[in-house]
Amino acid sequence: MDYSFLHYTFLDPTHNYTILCESEMPEEKQPEAAAFLMEKEPLCEQVGFWKALRPAALRDEASSLLPHAALRMAGGEFCGNAAMASAALYCEKYGLPENGTVKVAVSGMEAYTAVDMEKTREGAYRGTVHMPAPVGIEECTLEADGRLYTLPLIRFPGISHLICTEEPQPGRGPAAAIRAWCRTLAAEGLGIMFLDITKNRMTPLVYIPGSDTLFWENSCASGTAAAGACLAAKAGKPVTAAIEEPGGTLTVEAAPEGRILLTGTVKAVYSFNPSDNP
Repeated sequence: MDYSFLHYTFLDPTHNYTILCESEMPEEKQPEAAAFLMEKEPLCEQVGFWKALRPAALRDEASSLLPHAALRMAGGEFCGNAAMASAALYCEKYGLPENGTVKVAVSGMEAYTAVDMEKTREGAYRGTVHMPAPVGIEECTLEADGRLYTLPLIRFPGISHLICTEEPQPGRGPAAAIRAWCRTLAAEGLGIMFLDITKNRMTPLVYIPGSDTLFWENSCASGTAAAGACLAAKAGKPVTAAIEEPGGTLTVEAAPEGRILLTGTVKAVYSFNPSDNP
């Protein structure tokens, strides 16, 4: 099907390039539409469908109770970088809210996600996402290439992550098994975070079955949150870590009781609206 009529904005949250589509699209058509957009924009790593719920013009009491925007990822998963991108898109359209916090209702979560936004001199934003608390942290043993791997599993609403301290090997070991492991763990989406904690470096691999996408991502907000949650649980105290990823650095503050703040940068690169190009 031709989806060239779609209106979308291309955003850069720490090089985890994200398209937010502003055209209405039924959920069952969203994976197909996302595939079209990702083929059109080869740098894109994920697509979400976005709408404003509280435009600046709405000042009545009822509208003040709404989140500012709603986001559904094409695969129905939760994504922290896309939540940050959603907040940036809202600010580009309607300006920063008075308190600087944009509330985004994101797929995979029952409650909204709060994102604290600050505009930078470079025309980008510094965003801090109040990440959901982990549903659970456990160790699990999984098989790949005839070998057993015992890895920490951090489950969030809408996505789960495994923390692997080995070097990533595309096409081998955990990387080759991610689809099968996602099914085994009954996860809505699964990331394997290849973490070198001695150097504070991480390489994220993320599989989303709902959109059938598999990417070595430039950065992963929920995966970084998972790494922080894992480190805080092991330390038994709050931790702060600036983790270098292929696309840049994300900073996580995590406490053992589940509070997680994830900070990065995001900017809107450009918008495409076919009505502007008849």
